[in-house]
Parts: sequence; C-alpha cells; structure tokens
Amino acid sequence: MVGEKIQVFRLGKECAGISTAISPGVNDKVKIHMDNTGTWKLTKSGQAFTNDKVIVMRDNNGAWVYHKSTGPGTLYITKYNGGGPTKVGVYGLDGTLGFEFTGPPPPYPSGTGAWGICTTSTGWILVSCLDYHNIELYSNYGTYYTSFGTDYLDLDFHDDNTRIVCDAQDNIYVTEFASNAVVKFDSNGTFTATYTATQPEGICYANDSIYVLSWGSQITKYSTDWVMQSCFTANPFGYFGPNNGFAIASDTAGNIHAVFNDSAIPSSKTVQVFDANGNYLSYYGWPYSFYWVYGMSCDQNTGIMYFLDNKGGAPTNVVSFSGNTYLTAFNVSEGQAIVWNAYAPIPAP
Repeated sequence: MVGEKIQVFRLGKECAGISTAISPGVNDKVKIHMDNTGTWKLTKSGQAFTNDKVIVMRDNNGAWVYHKSTGPGTLYITKYNGGGPTKVGVYGLDGTLGFEFTGPPPPYPSGTGAWGICTTSTGWILVSCLDYHNIELYSNYGTYYTSFGTDYLDLDFHDDNTRIVCDAQDNIYVTEFASNAVVKFDSNGTFTATYTATQPEGICYANDSIYVLSWGSQITKYSTDWVMQSCFTANPFGYFGPNNGFAIASDTAGNIHAVFNDSAIPSSKTVQVFDANGNYLSYYGWPYSFYWVYGMSCDQNTGIMYFLDNKGGAPTNVVSFSGNTYLTAFNVSEGQAIVWNAYAPIPAP
C-alpha cells in the first residue's frame, strides 16, 4: 500500500502507537497504520491522501476528526465578549462565519478576556487573555485543553496590549505593554524568561527572529533568545508622520508590515513595509481608509494581508490587500485580534 507519511497529534503533541480505524466525518473512514517499512501511514476510504499534511484529533463531542493543510485556510478572530469567557469566531476568507467557540468560565467576574491570538506550527490556537493573566490552548475546532502562564504574566488591567506569537519551534512570546516586557514560554507552556521591550504593542516572527513594534514608531529585531539584532523606525514622510505603532506581521517573503494608528490624524492610518533588516520599502492603505487597526495577519498561501479595523463604535471590518492593491472588506461585528490558519476544520462542527 502506498501512502503519505503523516504526523499524529494528541493534545497538540506528536505521538505514535495509533493504529485503529476511526470515523472522522459523516462518510469518511480514516485508518492510521504502519507499513512494512515501519512508516506511519494514513488512508481514507481505502485510498491514501496525496500531498496533504493531516492531523487527527477528537472534536468537541469526542468524535475523531481530521484536519488538513490544503485549501484556502481560515481566519480566527478574538471577540471582546463583554468580559465573559474567551470567544473566537472562525471565518472563511470570503467573510462567511463558519462557527464560534468559547472558553471556560473566566477566573475573574469582569474585565477583558480574549485579546491576542496566534497559531502553533500544527494549527492549534493560542489566545492571550488580557485581564485573566493567562494563555489558553484550543484545537482549531475550538476544543479547550489547558491554560498556563498565570504565575508569570502581569498584564496591566487597563491596557489593551496583550499580543502573542509562536516561533518555528512553537516557543511562545507574549507582550506586556505596561511592564515593558515580553514573556517567553516553551512549547509545553513552561515559563522560560522575561525580556525587556519598550512599550511592546505588536509582535511577529519572521526570518528566525522576533520583531517587536513599540507604541511610538520603533521596531526592534531580536533573536529568539533575545539578542538585539537591529532597531529601525517608521518612515516619517510628510502628512503621514507615524505615531502609535499598533500592529505588525510578516508576509510570505519575510518582509515586515507595520500599522501606525495616528490618533491625532484619524484618516492617516498607513501600513509601512520593511525588509528583514529594517530597510524601508513602501507604504499602502488606500483607497480604503483605516480607522484603528487592532491586528493583522498574512495568508501564507497567497500573500494576501488581512487587517482587523475597528471602526470606532461602528462594526469591525476585515480588510484585505494584495501587495499595495486593496481587495475587499467584510464585517465581523467586533474583534480584537486576527490570525490566518492553514489548518481548515474538516468538516465544520
């Protein structure tokens, strides 16, 4: 039998020893087995998957399901949810709401819960909770598994600045704006270190480095063990002098895109682009007029950038650009952070 080599995960961690018939979908049978060479294989309805990276896990109802990394991907957006439990909406790239999921009851009776969001290398979801001082782990179906970080995170109760990112080894970095710090955990959620960073608003991983966007116009590049590699500032061109750096993300080429929300000039929101070493490349943002960008993420299949634009009391928009070209915008009612995920749930819950 010819099949593709696969990875099998339980609670987000790679494991082996599974060789049982399972039913992941309505009409699909998936079998994980070992061939005569000792290689783990996965077959579906008697035929091997082709060119798909597949993860097998249980869904919210305890049923076995599978995910694959082919297809357009999905957008995960954290919701304010009135200080209640974590709430995340899962959207197609056309703006269609697939489903929403919520976390466990919050540890505090009021405050802001879900804020930052990122994915692991296997498509699992990490949510940083602003007032609850913790990080929560979910499958991409929204199954809650665990939380961690309470003893090490000192997130300011009044500042909406909790952002989170993973590196290639799934180490986790969380910004602490009020404490001028970034806290690092390993892939098991074990505290590693607290690093100094001046008013860290945004954070992203690219080029085997961590880029931190400060509240002003400064971007600092660090190695993953926090050795500063370079520091650069936004391009202060004319009317669009940068202020209030807020969101940052990398594109498929490893270039860095940063948004500056100038509170003094609400119509002057710009996205500036830098190469991996901080050299200024370009800017964009028109004809769409950003109001206040809370988050951004890149589709790693197409290179399209998605921006979460809070319209100041009006519904929140997800705005997309391809290079410097505006594509479209759709409404998601509310949102705090956004991340593109290659691992599309199959089927939807």
